[in-house]
Amino acid sequence: MIQSVQVRQRGAYDFESHYNDLCALQDSVPLSTVKSFLSQGVLDISGDKIRANDWKPILDTLQINKSLQFVAIRSNFVAPVEDQDVKSSVKKQKTPAIRSREITYRLCKALQECLSKSPALTCVELQGLPLRQRDLNAIVKVSYFPFNV
Repeated sequence: MIQSVQVRQRGAYDFESHYNDLCALQDSVPLSTVKSFLSQGVLDISGDKIRANDWKPILDTLQINKSLQFVAIRSNFVAPVEDQDVKSSVKKQKTPAIRSREITYRLCKALQECLSKSPALTCVELQGLPLRQRDLNAIVKVSYFPFNV
């Protein structure tokens, strides 16, 4: 069997090692926030803290995963109000990458793949994300997953 196929098959059941490998391939450091609860079968992260280039190994690992039981991605970002007084007194926050159309769509596609392959995944929680119709359509294409939009 080809080495990359073996690595991918092992990665389907070991999120952490596959995630570490993909981070190494792109010369980035695996994030401790991503790895915090993996030993319990849980991926629970605040998307506001993850930069755009750090999403690729997370999503690539998630889409092949067959062992996670719970996935939660949250965002607590509040867009600043366009007011002159507020603008001058409050430091402008940079919009997190998870608020971009590309990242939310890629997240939903990765979840679709994971849901279609994983018998273990029983709960997905997406909180505070700006999901569009196209994002939701990507998730609900999984036919056996009971989902109310």
